Amino acid sequence: MELIEYQMFLDEVWKISVIAYWVVFGFGIIGNILVLSVILIFSKMKTVTNIYIFNLALVDILSLSTIPIFVRNQWTFGPTICKVYTTAMTIFDFSGSFLVAALSADRYLAICRPHTANACRTKAGATLVNILVWVMSAVFAMPLFVFADTKHNKEGGTTCKVYWPDVDIINGTKVQFIYLFTFGFLIPFAFIVTFYFLILCKIRNLDSPKSRTRRRRVTFLVLTLITVFMICWLPYWVNHIILAFVDAPISLPIAIFSLVAAWLSFTNSAINPLIYGFTNKNFQDHFLKLFKCGEECKDQPLNRTQSAGFSYYGSGKTEPSHSFVFKPVSDLEPNEPSVVTQISELDLPKDFEGKSFENK
Repeated sequence: MELIEYQMFLDEVWKISVIAYWVVFGFGIIGNILVLSVILIFSKMKTVTNIYIFNLALVDILSLSTIPIFVRNQWTFGPTICKVYTTAMTIFDFSGSFLVAALSADRYLAICRPHTANACRTKAGATLVNILVWVMSAVFAMPLFVFADTKHNKEGGTTCKVYWPDVDIINGTKVQFIYLFTFGFLIPFAFIVTFYFLILCKIRNLDSPKSRTRRRRVTFLVLTLITVFMICWLPYWVNHIILAFVDAPISLPIAIFSLVAAWLSFTNSAINPLIYGFTNKNFQDHFLKLFKCGEECKDQPLNRTQSAGFSYYGSGKTEPSHSFVFKPVSDLEPNEPSVVTQISELDLPKDFEGKSFENK
């Protein structure tokens, strides 16, 4: 392929990719705003797990908000904004991975350590964990603020990149990759896989007839969560491996793969509301309530709210529910019955999405 044809083809690919980025931007912003709105407006949605989901939705909105800058061909904002932009992107990426890991730890405590969960799974504790996530992400991102800068390229334009210094005989680009990959993906992913593996082991030990079908469903959903995380982020890091360790000119396939990998990383922020919100029955009920009458009916009870092994109906009648919900005593309403769910009788909610058992 001649150079002119090559450049023309790349331009067409870039135009298509820009449209794809804006589609992700639109759907992701709307979905995450809905998740934030439901948690903020309805008091019963302010649970321990939803504190993590709220912060994850906030991170996703902030991450998606960088797309308008990301899709620009040239950097025109100067070196200071380059440092801020690069640091912010890294904070959002780190925070997203850390929060998904924290959610998996929260689910592990609720399911595998229910008695311990009563003491440590509090709203204050969840808030503290989220603050630590933001602080840790900012600390890990500081080197990028120091080393990010703008430079003129061969085409006469300006690029915003991180120029990591060499360490001994290791190239700075490789050092940057190892640093970001270790703290931004490898360690969080190891925690995610470990906690969900322990959850699956706990559930697989249950052998009541009622639990077998739900055990298969939970296994499928947990594997889906891990698979989605890998599909969205692994290509991104593989692309960085290629750019950091393969000393060769960037070919057309690599250029296209780079665009797709970056798009998938943004897509994760658009998919998260589907995984952690829209697939959950309690979220679905409150979404419908929000669309029906908005903030005006935030204090009106739902027709049916699942809680701690019971279903509450508008008539005030309390009946056994078809699902048990793990909820620490600290999450119960003042007049809500405290039910210690027996693991041997576990009957998982039909809308279980892997992360939010105790939604009120």
